[in-house]
Amino acid sequence: MAVTAHTRVRQASDRATPEIPVPIAKLFRSPLNVRKQGGTNPSELAASILSHGVLQNLVVTPEMKKSRRTGRYAVVAGGRRLEALTHLVRDKRIPSHYPVRCIEVSEAEAIEISLAENTAREPLHPAD
Repeated sequence: MAVTAHTRVRQASDRATPEIPVPIAKLFRSPLNVRKQGGTNPSELAASILSHGVLQNLVVTPEMKKSRRTGRYAVVAGGRRLEALTHLVRDKRIPSHYPVRCIEVSEAEAIEISLAENTAREPLHPAD
């Protein structure tokens, strides 16, 4: 599809739900996250988070029980970041109430967003 003056690109600011802070203790990995394998040891990412903070928001859906929010959030994109944060809590490097920047999406959007985050990225070239 050609990009024209009439083409509208969706931006994060177009979302109805803004960024929200969620304590690590209220986050868990969603079964809707398309990445099922955790990746490498979280220690390296945990060290980066300690030095620079969480640079990319987690994407979450609210946990629902009997049509009510429980206060917990399922991470549909950012499972490796969540694993590194959990590692830091377990090692008592940060508190379990540490607020993590999250973007809340609907369950209907969750798989599409998880898939986009995990397939649209490209690793650095070895020469970089």
